[in-house]
Amino acid sequence: VVEDEKPLDFFTAIVGAIQSYPVKRLPNHVSVKWDLFNERVKRVPTTTTDPAGPLRSFVQTDDPLIEWQNYLLKYQEPKVSAVMMDDGRSIGIPVLSVLLMVIALGAALLAAGPAFLSRRIWATVSALGVVAAVLLIRIAVVDVANPFAGPPDEKVSAQILTRVLKNVNVAYLEKEPVAVRQALGEIVAGDALADVEVELGRALTIKVAGGGIARVTAIENLTVKDITALEGVSGFRSVAEWTAIASGGHWGHAHRRKIRFRALVELVEINSAWKIAGITVVDVKTLS
Repeated sequence: VVEDEKPLDFFTAIVGAIQSYPVKRLPNHVSVKWDLFNERVKRVPTTTTDPAGPLRSFVQTDDPLIEWQNYLLKYQEPKVSAVMMDDGRSIGIPVLSVLLMVIALGAALLAAGPAFLSRRIWATVSALGVVAAVLLIRIAVVDVANPFAGPPDEKVSAQILTRVLKNVNVAYLEKEPVAVRQALGEIVAGDALADVEVELGRALTIKVAGGGIARVTAIENLTVKDITALEGVSGFRSVAEWTAIASGGHWGHAHRRKIRFRALVELVEINSAWKIAGITVVDVKTLS
């Protein structure tokens, strides 16, 4: 790829073209007919690459067809999903056990005083209620937000942000702007979508030689510091750092990138799902 305009040596210059055909899901079969042969070049090496790795072969004048067959048995299409996880700030209330304990307490009060049934019956009902409440304590548990809890700690915050960023990377696998925006809508607060989309596209889109976009394959060494609660909503603001491992194909081989990001991030909890309410990337360093 020639970044600056300059003369090229005719005998050593390589001119190439990349054709892309975006698809919604991995196909079952792909074939390409190669017809660029001449009297000198009658055999050309080929490489087909899928999630399982590269497969090298050749095409030649009497067999010019490059074919790929989907034999992947455990492959799952990447998709954006809501980030829902226990952040340790809710209280689990066993509703059924509480109801049984109330019944047991009422029966105990009736057993202690005058009643239209024998005290033995009410004592038995009370005892059975207590036993049932203990045995069913893990049944019908309802999580209720703890109004006195602060923001998640560093460990939980890092887990939440890691899962959110992985979803961001999946969203940017989409090729059309409308599809990207729709995918980001799952992990970005609605009123912040426009601003967050611009910042993510500016800072987190990793390009490789040839104009392609690298796919982030892993997020490593993510740390979260200076966590503060957001006012009026369930969420937090923090300073986060992480390393993105990215790979992008180009001319039959992969370009790998290792980039360190530092950003100010705001995350909010909406209907038990964590979403980005704001992000500002303050530093980007290419490590390799």
